[in-house]
Amino acid sequence: YDYDTPLEETVRAFNWLIENNKIFYWGTSEWTADQIREAHAICERHNLIPPVVEQPQYNVLVRENVEKNLAGFFAEGKLGTTVWSPLAGGVVTGKYRNGVPEESRIGAEPEFKRFYVRFLGEANLAKTNKIIDSLETVAKELNVSIPILALAWVIANKDVTTIILGASRPQQLEENVKALDLYRNWTPEIEKKIEEVLGNAPPTILDPKNWQPKPSRREIHTRPQSK
Repeated sequence: YDYDTPLEETVRAFNWLIENNKIFYWGTSEWTADQIREAHAICERHNLIPPVVEQPQYNVLVRENVEKNLAGFFAEGKLGTTVWSPLAGGVVTGKYRNGVPEESRIGAEPEFKRFYVRFLGEANLAKTNKIIDSLETVAKELNVSIPILALAWVIANKDVTTIILGASRPQQLEENVKALDLYRNWTPEIEKKIEEVLGNAPPTILDPKNWQPKPSRREIHTRPQSK
């Protein structure tokens, strides 16, 4: 989001690019729900083409933006997603539980240390490692690796259109795409088991009819097992 440029100017620029056959559509990255909503309002007011996709971070450690903040757009069918960091910069793989290896991305590239601080800093280290240890237990039961389990969990959410994978070695990419095999056999039982070990689902709103929590959007819209 460009805070130095009026939003209408940004919207009109992308609209011009589409009308002049420079691009097919446009989207946003890490915009807030209010910013996206304002962009759609401008487009509706001036008969312009709105953004059709948002690029948010989404993984087993970062959930609220996708599962709660953007839920209204998904419900209305106005937005797709291309999520980034589905493994939280490699943190979810478990390779940082005992420190940062020098050959790792976080060890080799200082700008990635923000992931280390956010998830494995002193304030969150125990919590993050507990989640990873629990995921490892589930992964072993399913005879898959932690990354495969975590990636399958991400794409099992119907509000995820696609994910962006990062890999420093071909072997990592070959391993990660195996998540599709687990995804094709995703079941409510697997979903429930992971939800129990994560324990970090965004708070749900209360149903005014009975004052009970409404089912989460992920709970309703997780892809069913394929046959």
